[in-house]
Amino acid sequence: MDLGLTDKVAIVGGGSDGLGFAIADRLLNEGAFVTILGRRAEKAAAAAEELSRRHGENKVLGLAADCSNADDIGRVTASTVARFGAPNRATLAAHHGRSCQRPSAGRRSALSYGPGGMWRVAVS
Repeated sequence: MDLGLTDKVAIVGGGSDGLGFAIADRLLNEGAFVTILGRRAEKAAAAAEELSRRHGENKVLGLAADCSNADDIGRVTASTVARFGAPNRATLAAHHGRSCQRPSAGRRSALSYGPGGMWRVAVS
């Protein structure tokens, strides 16, 4: 199935295992570049290594981050933009009932998540 994700950029919170890992794997199958997040650096690195083995090392970035921390979201966004370009998609597989928003410099942009655990991405 072609979901039209070739060369799109995605961020997947909770991507170091479980549902988040499966979402990242599927996005990569569809041709996207993916940044995965996990709270523990070693787990995020191991997941990124496995996804890189499956899909190519230039397609995945694994980072340690807390999705409820605005500074972490800013760092993740900056790292993703530096590596792949501006994100087109974001998903949060683990929901903790908190929200965070972080505008990027020079753009009207925000990453946020709310009820239901989905991250919303707005870039203009």
